[in-house]
Amino acid sequence: MMPADELDAQDAALLERLGAIARTVDPVPEHVVELGKAAFGFRDPDHELMQLVSRPVDAGLVRSSSATSHLHFFEHGDVALDLEVTVRGGLASVVGVIGVTGAAAATESAGVTGTSGLEGLAVTVETTDSSSAPEVLEGRFTVARLPVGLVRIVVRRDDGPGLSTGWFDIG
Repeated sequence: MMPADELDAQDAALLERLGAIARTVDPVPEHVVELGKAAFGFRDPDHELMQLVSRPVDAGLVRSSSATSHLHFFEHGDVALDLEVTVRGGLASVVGVIGVTGAAAATESAGVTGTSGLEGLAVTVETTDSSSAPEVLEGRFTVARLPVGLVRIVVRRDDGPGLSTGWFDIG
């Protein structure tokens, strides 16, 4: 096949018309567009990927609510991230809790203050179209009014590499 700049005018016009027909008759599904954006959205190769350690649990089994809630659990090394995602209408809210285990937790239990591993944490909640940086207080953060769709959570620590969940659907 010839590169587009080598096509004559009639062939280029025909290809443009065929493309318009394809976009009208069989458009790319929105979720495929979101997945494509997410695939190219891992912008910082210095981040380490957190692993999903438990499939979403229906929070309705834990308590009743008119909204749809799911629990997600991620881990990487000594960092655990627990998320409760609540969907109401076309919007979602996320409540996250970050826990640090291992040496940081051991020094805290020994009475050494300021070493809980929660100092210097920053969180960014990214969607395919936007991002927000909620305040992290004692390892807990909340983000409301997120559009339903793909999201990922990025956790940054002063003393280590950034950590990121993979993209996951909060719908």
